[in-house]
Amino acid sequence: MSELDSYLVSDEAARQTESAAGRMLTPGAAIGAFRVVAFLGRGATSEVYRVRDDALKADFALKIFALDESCDRERERFIAEARLLAQFKSTHVVRVHGLTDDGAHPYFTMDLLRPIPDTPSRRQAEQIISGVLDALEELHSKGIIHRDIKPSNILLDVNGHTVVTDFGIAHISDNAPECMSAAMPRNMTIADGKAVAIGTPGYGAPEQFSCGDVSPATDIHAVGVLAQHLFGAHSPLKYRWLILRMTSSIPGLRYSSVKSVRKALRWLHVVGLAMWTMATIAIATTLVCGTLRLATPKRHELPLSSISSELIGDNVVTFFNLNDGRHYTMPKAMQRGYLANPYPRWKTLNGKWQPVPHRARLDIRGNGTLHCPKISGIEVKICSGVTLITSGICKPDGKWRKTALPPPDAQMNDTNYVGYAAYKIEPGGKLIFTDTDSYPQGLIEHLK
Repeated sequence: MSELDSYLVSDEAARQTESAAGRMLTPGAAIGAFRVVAFLGRGATSEVYRVRDDALKADFALKIFALDESCDRERERFIAEARLLAQFKSTHVVRVHGLTDDGAHPYFTMDLLRPIPDTPSRRQAEQIISGVLDALEELHSKGIIHRDIKPSNILLDVNGHTVVTDFGIAHISDNAPECMSAAMPRNMTIADGKAVAIGTPGYGAPEQFSCGDVSPATDIHAVGVLAQHLFGAHSPLKYRWLILRMTSSIPGLRYSSVKSVRKALRWLHVVGLAMWTMATIAIATTLVCGTLRLATPKRHELPLSSISSELIGDNVVTFFNLNDGRHYTMPKAMQRGYLANPYPRWKTLNGKWQPVPHRARLDIRGNGTLHCPKISGIEVKICSGVTLITSGICKPDGKWRKTALPPPDAQMNDTNYVGYAAYKIEPGGKLIFTDTDSYPQGLIEHLK
């Protein structure tokens, strides 16, 4: 009795047979040159099985089209997926070994891979994310947007390398090589002349479900959600701000390419090491000098879940939501010592660089106190019940501001003073400066 025959009469095979009840194939069945070993899973249009090639004495994954003959469009996309995968010879893209498309239920065979761990270690999670980024960098360079990055479509080979699978809803861009376009036509997601909303809820980017334009930023959104899933509730410090930007609902605010994601990771890694070193020095100093007794109330780091952004008109408004009347500090993932307008403030006018009178907006809501060392170039709204404590220091750089401080009647859109923060304070809100002598009081606006 062969190894496969022994397996088919085992208790494990019985459990697999029960899980395959109602499926197209059952363990022990023959399909082409293969014998079915076990049912592995099902997608929207197909089923996947582990099969054995007795002639080669090797196991493969077999994916078979599971819908009826009337679903011509889905059948065409299934075959196109196999042909597209066959164009790749990559460590990070699953390999296709053969396609049979002469029946009502076409099927193709692939490498047999294993799923990623349900609860990976931090090191495993980082390796998986790096492998997915490697795969997407190659796909995007060939004009392909995957559009369905999620845990079930990420597998591991025998060497532990990350492999991306399931290209059933991949998008082919206009700049894709001819061989890719021939394998999967660009109009596969067009029905009756209209774009079809497609993707996995929870992982797919908003533009996929609003029939908007997709881009590399679409896949980057899914990688951000995947990272949240892999790290769970304890994301490493260097990933928190990265994930926040990757999963923005506005495509233009995400990283535009895998290269920019990697650059941000390297930068955050350096910052993380610097912060760790500073923390170590601070702890050592405390041990030498004795325990520091602070008279100020205990401060809590504001969680990233309490921060959100919306596009209102032409401005991106960031909302900070305070709770329980506590004293909060900026999240460590956002600490650069100050809040600053992240958008360009310069443009060319009459052949010269000129500052643009534009301010990002920040709304602080809820009930509590927020401590922020420095704020510049931002319009801040302090809602009722909120206290903002900041230094108020805003030193001119001498390059384009005409005076050290703006006059009391300076307007918030005055080009000369665009680098200064402007405040609107609702009744019940409070603004405290730790350095009132050097701050332009004329830019504080009290709401009636």
